[in-house]
Amino acid sequence: MKRYQALSKDQSNPVDQPSRHSESTAGTTAFVHRSACPACAATTRRTLKSVPMRHPSVAGFLERYYEGRIPLSDLADMPFDVAECDACGTIYQTAILSPPRMLDLYEHWIDPAQSFEKRRGADHTYYAQIANEVMGIRRLTSRLPRDTQVLDFGMGWGNWLQMARGFGYQTTGFELSEQRAAYGREHGLRVASTLCELEPASFHYIYANQVLEHVPDPRASLQDIAALLAPGGIADIHVPNQLGIRRKLASKHWQASHDAIHPLEHINCFNRRALLAMGRAFGLQSITPPYPGLRTPQTLGVKDVAVYLFNRTISTHVFFVRNV
Repeated sequence: MKRYQALSKDQSNPVDQPSRHSESTAGTTAFVHRSACPACAATTRRTLKSVPMRHPSVAGFLERYYEGRIPLSDLADMPFDVAECDACGTIYQTAILSPPRMLDLYEHWIDPAQSFEKRRGADHTYYAQIANEVMGIRRLTSRLPRDTQVLDFGMGWGNWLQMARGFGYQTTGFELSEQRAAYGREHGLRVASTLCELEPASFHYIYANQVLEHVPDPRASLQDIAALLAPGGIADIHVPNQLGIRRKLASKHWQASHDAIHPLEHINCFNRRALLAMGRAFGLQSITPPYPGLRTPQTLGVKDVAVYLFNRTISTHVFFVRNV
């Protein structure tokens, strides 16, 4: 799964402190507090939103979105507190689910069957998009597919990885969800469920799409990615953009929604500057993204050029190279 890679890591930042008032009916701590920015570890911040998780503006959304699968009574004392780091501008939720509850979220509260059907029922435009992403590997590296080790860090159901394999790349997936990992193996994919199964400095291209916004310690996850890259290897990192989030949170009509600060799930909300700084901390240098390839059989259009320019300036889709 793409979501909780850093949950079992020994974290050096003081980001996870159990709440004294967060015991669930099963005796499991429901949430923990993060005292430092997950992107830069700074401890000074300003509050952008603070309401109880049980407030109708949040609880109503959670009830609808997860179709009643979340035991909201277990989260009665959990706040929805959103802060902005004074140092790097990262926006993040200070109270997050505890590791056992995070596993519940991604294995049970999010219906695996619905998640699977969503991908299986995708139309040709989805597959054209991921095919274009895979073609971008060749525009960033000089290696032939047969000589290129590719890792999907948080592979989900493995759609992107299967596409990369179809283009001839040597593929591996990293996935913690037992269901998703098993599905990938059943379809012939090489899947690792622990980092110790992966050889350090062995991958020429690592794809991490919609991962870092979900994990309690994105710095640790990015450090893992950097360690897995071969010298000169490329990391393709894509997370939701925080553009417009401050304005939405400040609105008196604010209601929680499936956006870049989605309660419980999108616990980190980055800007480009913070992402690039995280990469530099682990020896990763940002590089110019590839010019977009054809997404459909039609010719390259104005929209593709606009996306290319956006990706070079304020986008939170960034490409890193590991310094040799």
